[in-house]
Amino acid sequence: MEQTFSWKRFAWLGMGMFLFYLFMAWALPVTDTVESNYALSAVTMMKHGEFLSPMIYDMYWYDKPIMAYWGLILSYSLFGISDLAARLPSIVVSTCTVLAMYRMAFSIYQVERIAMWSAIALGTALEFWYIGHAVVTDGYLFLFSMGIFYYLYRGITGESHRHMIYAYIFAGLAVLTKGPVGIVLPGIILILYVALNRRMDWFKYVFSWKGILAFILIVAPWYGYMYHSHGDAFIHGFLGLHNVTRATVPEHPEHNWWYLYFALLPVCMMPWTSFVVRGINEQKHAYIWYWSIFWFVGTVLFYTCMATKYVTYTFIMLIPLALWAGMGIHAGIEGYKERKMTWRVFTLYALGGFPFLLGLVIVGLSVSLSHSAYLWISLAVTVLTFIYAASKRTESVLVCSMATSAIIFYLALVPNLVPVMEDQSGKVLANEVMTLEGTTPLEVYQYGNYRTSLSYYLGRTTSFIHYKEHESVWENGKNIMPMVKPTDLAKDTEKLSRALIYVPNKYATYFKETNLYDQVQPVERNSLGVFYKAK
Repeated sequence: MEQTFSWKRFAWLGMGMFLFYLFMAWALPVTDTVESNYALSAVTMMKHGEFLSPMIYDMYWYDKPIMAYWGLILSYSLFGISDLAARLPSIVVSTCTVLAMYRMAFSIYQVERIAMWSAIALGTALEFWYIGHAVVTDGYLFLFSMGIFYYLYRGITGESHRHMIYAYIFAGLAVLTKGPVGIVLPGIILILYVALNRRMDWFKYVFSWKGILAFILIVAPWYGYMYHSHGDAFIHGFLGLHNVTRATVPEHPEHNWWYLYFALLPVCMMPWTSFVVRGINEQKHAYIWYWSIFWFVGTVLFYTCMATKYVTYTFIMLIPLALWAGMGIHAGIEGYKERKMTWRVFTLYALGGFPFLLGLVIVGLSVSLSHSAYLWISLAVTVLTFIYAASKRTESVLVCSMATSAIIFYLALVPNLVPVMEDQSGKVLANEVMTLEGTTPLEVYQYGNYRTSLSYYLGRTTSFIHYKEHESVWENGKNIMPMVKPTDLAKDTEKLSRALIYVPNKYATYFKETNLYDQVQPVERNSLGVFYKAK
């Protein structure tokens, strides 16, 4: 029976998810290597009054389009430059995404409980929770990709030019967020979907001239401005290095496992993996089932074929996975309303949440007692909820137990992430630098490994002493910060007298082999490295 959309539940869901993601976000420092690039770029653009061309280290650079930088600039302008302001755009976007999932699932299934469970499953899925806090572009791309997913489905199955225009609008926003992949990947999936369904008449909706025009009107102004202002530098930097080269040359070959995305499949939707599997079997003959399969498989295969691989690249595959999870949860609850589950079924579903228990134990053992207390409390509560669910053996109790355990786990995990993220950030280093400087600012150099976040927290650009003689195409393309060779700095006694050099422990052996080492002395040590000044 068709149900009425509940705006009250919609509002409560939004408020709950926002507070859930906001919890202790202010305590999470900006980390290297990815987050700091976006955070520092936004600060640099504000410094120069430049709101169209991305900048970093007081230079133009062409890593990503403009959308994420606009979000950060807006947040910094409203709330000041802080760790919370850096993470707030992702939190807001993720909250909007969960709400969009609720609205989309309801529109598709016309069942409020399926919509609610799809939204909850997405919002508490492991990979989505991570992206919901990260200072990256992926959250924006996910939201816009959801619009593409839904309106393409409505446009094709409903043979609606209006919905196809909406799909192209969201594709334009995706291209302003991540580049050509925002339309190339959905386009490939759509064309294959239409072709394999042998519905050639659908192509008139695929290539809707009004939709294409809307896409051009959204994309052309910024890309046209960038080419007009920066010419070939933009073409070679953005389209060349960060798109073509990224697809053909691995950025991190040592971590470039071909099976990466297949290995992530059971993990990314924890603790709802078991319900995803069940949901796949619920609507085998519906258009939405086929469209979801194409989107899921197409995304995984597309990025598997790419030379450069990142854990977050296949993030948008969570759109159909969340729909399947919501369907699976609803079907299970409805199916076991009047009887208890068998132990076999209960065990199968519970296994989807069991890795959370294991994660609690591993993390609890790996950190100090002062940081693990919340995790051990979380573990106890999780075990008790699972025991209670096992005693009842009703799926509704099991589902609520898993949702409660997931939320408790994340809330307990956040305080423990603070010291871990501090080790991956230059925030603590920046405080040490300011202490060592006193009232006289020094020229700060980093040897071997460059932490962009150190420049971010210091509020000024630091220089890079590179220990490598030969660099890869990626190092040549992405290392645009001020750089100096150890031999050159050693010869320039005037610069060296004003220098403060930080050497991570990992590169200490290489540093000792340089002629620079004999001219400096250690002045401060921490667990990760050593600060040096001229003798």
